[in-house]
Amino acid sequence: MAARAELAQLRALADELGVATTYETVDGVHHVVPVETVLAATRAMGAAVEGVADAGAAHRELMENRSRRRLDPVIVARPGAPIDLDPGAAGSLHIETETGDHHVHRVSDGPQRIGPLPVGLHELRFESRRGGDAQTATVIVAPPTALRPGPGDARRWGVFAPIYALHDDSTDNTGGVGGLRELARLADIALDHGGRIVGTLPLLATFLGAGDEPYDPSPYAPVSRRFWNELYLDLGVLPEVDPDDLAAISAPRPASPSSDLVDPRAVASARRPVLDAAAIRVDAHDTARRRALRAYLAADPQVCDYARFRAGLEGSGEAGVRYHEYVQWAADAQLHAFSEQLAGRGASLYLDLPVGTHGAGYDVASDPVSFVTGMSVGAPSDSFFADGQNWGFPPLSPQGLRATGFRTLRATLEHHLRVARVLRIDHVMGFHRLFWIPAGEAPSAGTYVSYPSEEIYALLALLSHRHGATIIGENLGTVPKHVNEALHAHGIDRMRVFELDVYEDPDAPLVRPEAETLSSLNTHDTPTFAAFWRGTDIDARVEVGHTDATGAAEERTQRARLRAAITRALVDRHLLDASAAGDAAREPAVLRAVLDFTAASDADVVLVALEDLWGETRAQNIPGTGPEVANWRRRTARSLDEISADADLGSLLDAVDRGRHAEAGEPVGTESR
Repeated sequence: MAARAELAQLRALADELGVATTYETVDGVHHVVPVETVLAATRAMGAAVEGVADAGAAHRELMENRSRRRLDPVIVARPGAPIDLDPGAAGSLHIETETGDHHVHRVSDGPQRIGPLPVGLHELRFESRRGGDAQTATVIVAPPTALRPGPGDARRWGVFAPIYALHDDSTDNTGGVGGLRELARLADIALDHGGRIVGTLPLLATFLGAGDEPYDPSPYAPVSRRFWNELYLDLGVLPEVDPDDLAAISAPRPASPSSDLVDPRAVASARRPVLDAAAIRVDAHDTARRRALRAYLAADPQVCDYARFRAGLEGSGEAGVRYHEYVQWAADAQLHAFSEQLAGRGASLYLDLPVGTHGAGYDVASDPVSFVTGMSVGAPSDSFFADGQNWGFPPLSPQGLRATGFRTLRATLEHHLRVARVLRIDHVMGFHRLFWIPAGEAPSAGTYVSYPSEEIYALLALLSHRHGATIIGENLGTVPKHVNEALHAHGIDRMRVFELDVYEDPDAPLVRPEAETLSSLNTHDTPTFAAFWRGTDIDARVEVGHTDATGAAEERTQRARLRAAITRALVDRHLLDASAAGDAAREPAVLRAVLDFTAASDADVVLVALEDLWGETRAQNIPGTGPEVANWRRRTARSLDEISADADLGSLLDAVDRGRHAEAGEPVGTESR
């Protein structure tokens, strides 16, 4: 057994690296982290600790290295404010602003004050008069908060749907998977009813092709968070795509519910030769299209590096490089055009930024300093997952992020904010801490690791203002109080989800969403409204082994009581006719009442899930399941043509629009029916 003094030294090392040695579970239980987990986490962050006996020497080495630093790796400053430094030696400070301006300051030994510097990201380099290695720091000069919605953006609402699930009645050019053409049609439907946001799941590149291993269609396991998924390209508007090639992969809408699953790998394989041929045509002649492609690649050499990476995995050589360069250019152009079209109509694209990236993907391979190995991200036990969760992707390195000036995170954020004017940050708690699990271990063996949250918020605030985007923080699950306080302080909207809020007080289940929130009835990880209301999600949990018969019976009893309390509360607020209470056939009236309640709230944004409008009960994703469940593959039960023509669905959207335009807090009420 390790000596008490050695354990104290390990705790000191862990504290310096931000590795928790204890934490509170969601139900308030004090959990002591296993020693082997603490060793694994500190080792992953570069500490030379094979065992507890090594902790003292590793701690001394860490502190000695820090004492030799003249500059903190990252410095945050506010616009117009000077920057105080103490390099601890005489020498020169070189300031390289992001616009290319260069300034040199001769400094003496002792505290120094420079600036103020313009808003932006700048590099500071200190060179000692005594010689030695120069040291650099990234300076983030940013507003204190992210961009808040202006008066013209108050009380917006929109429609959300997975892009791959969308389809129309005509023969399409997607091969069966919805893409940007279909997303644009959904935007038209929302805007026709007053909506100003169209939202979807991440649009990032994933492992889908015939040569991609491991195959993973999840939008939350991207190859990279910096490149788009060519599966969603609208091939019909690409001038170099041959119409005959296009006709060969066109697919009609499935004729029956049994054929409503898409096959992303098959579709990607069918589209590949069409896009390969298009890439060859663009490259063959000195046209405006070829020059535009070359200019795009010259402006962002990372695209070429990504293309070589993907081609290397596929073994497709130069042809593969040409393909990946071309599809990234085409996807980027189409997304920018779509974003600009929305902006021209006073609307915005809403995207979700996944918390992680695939361990075998490009981001980890191209920037290993920014990631740690031997650990994966997940979550401890909670009320939904008694055994915790292991999400399977490598954590970002807190030290690596700072050492590189947040290179990877900045590129990721900018990639999204160039097209999305509303960006949801998945698992925003990761700005503060992430739950690391040693490789091969269960979530119970994990622990929390802290991140430089104030620096991350500064970067996000800077980029939010730069791109004119508002930010949503997904704060669902185990959320320490200080996280919500930080979101408020930094101008980031929180989330209010009806299906989760009603559990806060089952006797008073209607929680009116407050200002500075995005409100929705559910998320892609929770049941649809109809499944929640009928309790069919409980049956699904039994089928996948997430609960047993006893637990399911208890859930059904709890849900029935909750359903009755919600109905009473809606009737009391004159949002639901009393005659609808207890009548299962009146479920659409309950949905309308809940939408009225949500729309009339003070929430900055209300997001309506498309599939809720017709009472869909099947989930697009069941968290904690694998290939045995068809996650991320199901088409919507109704086509875009049917949705557009359905007066009842249009009436629901019109009611949401009226509620958003009513005075804040004023219920629409049943009289509007």
